[in-house]
Amino acid sequence: MSIVSKNREVLDFVNQPWEKAKKNYFQASCICHQGIFHHRDLFKKHGLFDESFRIAGDYELILRELKSKKPYFLSNVVIAAMQLGGISNSPDNRLKVLQEYRKARIVNHIYIIPLGWYWRYIKVILQFHVFQKVLGKKNTKHILQAYKSLNRKLSPK
Repeated sequence: MSIVSKNREVLDFVNQPWEKAKKNYFQASCICHQGIFHHRDLFKKHGLFDESFRIAGDYELILRELKSKKPYFLSNVVIAAMQLGGISNSPDNRLKVLQEYRKARIVNHIYIIPLGWYWRYIKVILQFHVFQKVLGKKNTKHILQAYKSLNRKLSPK
């Protein structure tokens, strides 16, 4: 899976073997569902998407399967290209995303709240209740974009 800009410039590749990706996934980070193939047996076994999840329906469906099975991973294959944006990437919805991830875990009888979830929650609270009030929404958005860009450039590939 690749993350692309509006100009179709590749910004990043999201491609980790399951052994690395599962830690992040179970810490409340979604796997990009655009890069996943589901066999129809998954839906026969676990049912369809739960439409009560407005944002985290893919997380919840995949969680149903992955809490008991290991996925098959294809390395060095780009299945999809995705632009950032949409409801789950909107800064205004970050708290809702975390709340739905938490709900998905409870629905699937995973009651432990991972430390990664708390860290993301604290960052969202700081962003919206501190930074936006002090710096304003527009400045906060620019700072976050610069941080993400710098983080992508500095992260090891």
